[in-house]
Amino acid sequence: MTAAVGFILLIVIIGSLLTKKVSVHMALAIPPIVAALILGFSISDIGSFCSAGITSNAGTGIMLAFAVLFFSILYDAGMFDPVIGAIIRIAGGDPAKITIATCVVSVIAHLDGSGATTFLIACSAFLPVYTALGMRPIVLAMCTGMTAGIMNLIPWGGPTLRAATSLSMDATELFLPMLPWMVVGMAAVFVMAWVLGLRERKRVGVHRELAVEIANSGDPERDSLKRPKLTIPNLVICLGAIIVILFSWLPAVVVFVVLTPVILILNYPDPKEQQKRIMAAAPNAFYTASVIFTAGILTGVLSGTGMVEAMALAVASVVPTSLGAFVTPIIGFFAPILYVFIDADSFYYGLLPVLAASFEGIGVDPVKIAHAMLIGQIIFACQPVTASSWLLCSYVDVDMSDMQKHILPMGLIIAVLLILVGLPLGII
Repeated sequence: MTAAVGFILLIVIIGSLLTKKVSVHMALAIPPIVAALILGFSISDIGSFCSAGITSNAGTGIMLAFAVLFFSILYDAGMFDPVIGAIIRIAGGDPAKITIATCVVSVIAHLDGSGATTFLIACSAFLPVYTALGMRPIVLAMCTGMTAGIMNLIPWGGPTLRAATSLSMDATELFLPMLPWMVVGMAAVFVMAWVLGLRERKRVGVHRELAVEIANSGDPERDSLKRPKLTIPNLVICLGAIIVILFSWLPAVVVFVVLTPVILILNYPDPKEQQKRIMAAAPNAFYTASVIFTAGILTGVLSGTGMVEAMALAVASVVPTSLGAFVTPIIGFFAPILYVFIDADSFYYGLLPVLAASFEGIGVDPVKIAHAMLIGQIIFACQPVTASSWLLCSYVDVDMSDMQKHILPMGLIIAVLLILVGLPLGII
C-alpha cells in the first residue's frame, strides 16, 4: 500500500510538472500532503514531516538565494566586463577564436549558477559579433548552452543543489568528487567549440575590424552601475569566496551570506542604491530558493511516511543483484535523453530519491547514483520544460527542435566520455 501510494504520488507530480497544469510549488507541496492523508497520518504527523524536510533544505535554499545576489551585484558592478571586452578583442573577427571566447565568457557568466543569467550575458556580448561576422546563431547557442551545462555542476548550481537536497547532504560534499568531470567536460566543450569555429571560419572568413568595433560599444544604462575602480577588490573577494567554498573552509551558505552585504556596501554605499540592486536580483533569487524550500515538503513526507523506503524495497525486489555494477553507467548514458523530457525538479526530487534508495539495496552508493544522474543536465539548454532554454532560443532566434538536433548528440558524446572517466575514478 505505502509503495503503491508513493509511486502514484511521483507519477502525479511528474505528470503535473510536465504538462504545466500547475506551478512547481503546487506540485511539490499539495500531492505529498494528500498522499500522507491517504496513508492515514494525522495533520500533526504531516506537519512534523514537512517541518523536518523544510529544515533540512534551509541551508541550501539560503545559500542559493545569496549566491544569486552575490554574483548579480558583481555583474552589475562590471567586474566581468574587462575580461569579456578583452576576450572579444583578442578573438577579433576569427570565428574559431570567437567560439572559444564564447565558452570562456559563458564560464564566467555562469558563476551565479543561473542559466538565464549566462544566456543573457553571453548572448548580449556575442550575438552582435556573430551577426556582424555572418556566423550561425545555432553555434552561439551550442557554445553557450553546453558550457552552462557543464558549469551546472558547481555546488550552487541548480541541479547539484537539487540532487544534494534529495539526498539530504551538503552540496559541496556532493560536488567535490566531480571536479575531474568539470575539467574533462569543459575540455570536451572547448574542443567542440573550436571545431565549430573552424567550420564557421571556412564558411565566412575572418573580419577583425567588425568585432573590435562591437567590443568597444556600450550600454549607457548599464554603464551607470559599473564600478571600474573596484574591479580588483571585487575580483579578489569573488575568487576568495570560490576558494573558501571549494576547500570547505567555511560552509557555502556562510560565505555568501557574509560576503553579499560586503560587496554591496563596497560597490554601492548609498542605501537606496543597495535596495535597488537587491530588488533587481530578487525575483530570480527568491523563486529558485522558494522551490528548494517547497521541495522540503516532498522529501520530508516521502521520508517520514516511509514511502521512499517502501518504493526502494519494491524496486530492489525485482532488480537482479548482478546488475549493481552496471547501474551507474546505464543511468549516466540515459540521463541526457530522459532530461530532455523531464524537468529538473521532477528529475532530482522525484526520480533520484527512489533510484538512490532502490539501488542502495543492492550495494550501489546513492551518491554515485546522483553523480550519474547529474550527467543529464549537461543538455539542459535544449530542455523544452526549462524556461531558460526558451530564453536562449528566443534570444538567438533558433527553434527548440534545432537546439535538440545539435545539442543532444553532443551531450551523449560527452556523457560517454564522463562515464569512461568517472568509472575508474570512482565518481560513478
